[in-house]
Amino acid sequence: MPNKEDALLGEGAFGKTYRMKNTIDDMAYAVKMINVKKLQRNGMSVQSLKREVQMLLQLNSAYIVRYYTCFMRKNGKYFCIVMELAAGGTLSELVKKRRAGEVPEERIRMLAHQMANALAHIHSKKMLHRDLKPDNVLLSGDGLEIKVTDFGLACVASSAGANSRAGTLTYSSPEKAGSKGYDSKDDIWALGCILVEL
Repeated sequence: MPNKEDALLGEGAFGKTYRMKNTIDDMAYAVKMINVKKLQRNGMSVQSLKREVQMLLQLNSAYIVRYYTCFMRKNGKYFCIVMELAAGGTLSELVKKRRAGEVPEERIRMLAHQMANALAHIHSKKMLHRDLKPDNVLLSGDGLEIKVTDFGLACVASSAGANSRAGTLTYSSPEKAGSKGYDSKDDIWALGCILVEL
């Protein structure tokens, strides 16, 4: 398990994500540390998170952040998820560089193809992402591969979760904006919105 906290990568509503180095294999990982009390105050449980991680372990694509394991830390205060580290920033940052003319069109085409492949893989597992946006697409350290991440709103396509409202309004399809219900077409719409930004 990663046990050396190197750097804070980001912070969300329920916790923080750190870059951690495993002293056994000398590899760096991203470790999301979720505050269990905050989670429970919002009606969620550690068991539901464990189920989510088990679901995400089924995803095996070069273009999706790999999930390795989960564990409790500090006497149950934190639920930790160990993931692949994608150290190249976010697609949001790349969009800004693209607008400044710093990113060639060929690279954008390559990354767009990768995003489509990632989404096809997610859907092939009968899952929905439900919050695809540039902030939830990371880049590998060399910036040549995308890594779809932040599956906090993801669900199995046939589950009750697919009928709940989800996602970021900017990337919601017009017929679903503000309403309940979500399917694979809505993930595809979000991908289209991202491609327009690029």
